[in-house]
Amino acid sequence: MSTAAAGPPAASASPAVLSLLDAVILEAGRHGRADLQARLAHERERLAAASCRVVVVGEFKKGKSELVNALLDMRACAADPVETTVVPTLIRHATSSTATAITEPDGAASPARTRISLAEAHRLMLGTPEDIVDRTAIRGVEIGVPCDILAAGLTLIDTPGVNGGLADARAAVTLQTVADADALVFVSDASQEYSAPELEFLRRAAQICPVVVCALTKIDFYPQWRNILDLDRGHLRRAGIDAPVFPLSAPLRHHGLRAALPEIDTESGYPAFAVHIRSELVEHCRERARRDADEGARDSLAQIMAEPLAERAALDDPATTRALLSQLRAAEAHAQTMTSATARWQRTLREGSTRMQRRVADDLSQRLRAVEDEFRKSVEINDDPARTWDELYAGLCEQNNRALMAHRDMLEAEGVALARRVAAVFQVDETASGAVPDISAMLPPACGQPAPDGLDPQFRTYGRGALWSNALRSGAISMMPIHLVSAFGALAGLSLAPLLAPAGGAVMLVVAHRTLRASRESQLSAQRAQARRAGENYLQKSWSLEYEHSKRRQQDIDQALVNIFTDRAAELATSARRNLTSVARSIKATDAERRARIAALDAEISRIRTLAERYR
Repeated sequence: MSTAAAGPPAASASPAVLSLLDAVILEAGRHGRADLQARLAHERERLAAASCRVVVVGEFKKGKSELVNALLDMRACAADPVETTVVPTLIRHATSSTATAITEPDGAASPARTRISLAEAHRLMLGTPEDIVDRTAIRGVEIGVPCDILAAGLTLIDTPGVNGGLADARAAVTLQTVADADALVFVSDASQEYSAPELEFLRRAAQICPVVVCALTKIDFYPQWRNILDLDRGHLRRAGIDAPVFPLSAPLRHHGLRAALPEIDTESGYPAFAVHIRSELVEHCRERARRDADEGARDSLAQIMAEPLAERAALDDPATTRALLSQLRAAEAHAQTMTSATARWQRTLREGSTRMQRRVADDLSQRLRAVEDEFRKSVEINDDPARTWDELYAGLCEQNNRALMAHRDMLEAEGVALARRVAAVFQVDETASGAVPDISAMLPPACGQPAPDGLDPQFRTYGRGALWSNALRSGAISMMPIHLVSAFGALAGLSLAPLLAPAGGAVMLVVAHRTLRASRESQLSAQRAQARRAGENYLQKSWSLEYEHSKRRQQDIDQALVNIFTDRAAELATSARRNLTSVARSIKATDAERRARIAALDAEISRIRTLAERYR
């Protein structure tokens, strides 16, 4: 799903940082550095369009969509008392209302985007929890609406409900969306305190998302909401989750705004909630974007400053000019090698990427086998898979989701480790900064494929009556030899019935009992086999999707690192070439030209330093 959010530049960017970027862009143009101008222009676009991605999660029918609508004061998300949200919905700022469906046709290399009406988008959003399986081709819906809080740099993502915490088949997909977000709003209503699955899910989400906010909805409907609020805060404190809890009422919010009653709106809790969203969540993202842009501008200034400083040093001491020229030629030649495919950082990246692929593939295989083995064991010790399939399936989903998230954590850690190794080699090979790049800003969201549906094993079961009927039929068959003996005795004129009848009845009961036990064991064995096949089928689908997701993520990491360091190497090569040219020019200067040039360079250096100090 696209994560772009439109918004006015002034709303999301710091005027001071924008001014610094504009000034450095002009300075780069003055020095003929079109490469730096292009990079800084890109940084400016990113800063101006910086958006805070806030994902809204919680169980079914807890009021997630109503929360989004009440916060925005408009019906951006479809909300229904019976049906629920079944596809992820991204809401961003736009100058007019728009809606887009993101689908993934069979065999398509990338999702398709189709403009639709807002009413059609609302129809796609709603359904029953079972509809989530039927709509896996629909990756999501994007809604664009004109709204001040969205224009300030906020993007909201409303997600389908996750019931049962990590035991829900969709939990891993939702947690991946959380991992890609800047902040999380966890929604629960005032009907009850946090359940154990909710707390477990929230604890895991808090580990992978930097900022967490909790919302307690429907306080207008449940008079005991204050008690629930206290209980929830206690649960969060004991779980070590530092998150504020906002009690909210969507009906009070809408009534207060429509009737122009600020006191009712305040009672709804939404004004305080909106202030927190703006001042804490959005501002957190803005500050990070400002910091990145500021570092980029100052790095460019340092490269610009290096050229006049090198020329000034050559002019100031002509005796050392030739030695300096020799050093700069060597530096220029070395900088050129940094842009080639044989550069050491390139080899480090290729070799590290190959090792990462092997480790990631091994980790994926080992975790799948561990989940399969654990599931088989749970099936083998289960005395009634048909009756307890829901519990078996929930346990399987929980184990699978834990394994998926652990694997994705491992993949992201491998990406960071690879970036560090390449940065370290780059720093050794070049005097430029070897700071570890923030590859997350260069990567598309790592949203995995939709979770596969859990197959119904279609257990074949027999009732107690059917089992006894089969057993008695087997017992009756066992009586045939006795009947035959009685028949021959009758022909011989002997009456053997009084002697054989008791023995025949006993034999029939013994055989029937054994048959009953064998039937039960056969049925249990068949049900266990059906349960194993259903679970293994689910795991194979799940991990096949995860394999594709993992492969794409590694490709994205590789490409991001190639782009980052290729651009950095090209900039350094340009700087080295220009430094060499400026120093070579100084050799031919006369004394008068040298003095005039030194004065001009001093003014140039002073201006650049003043520019850097002005925005410090």
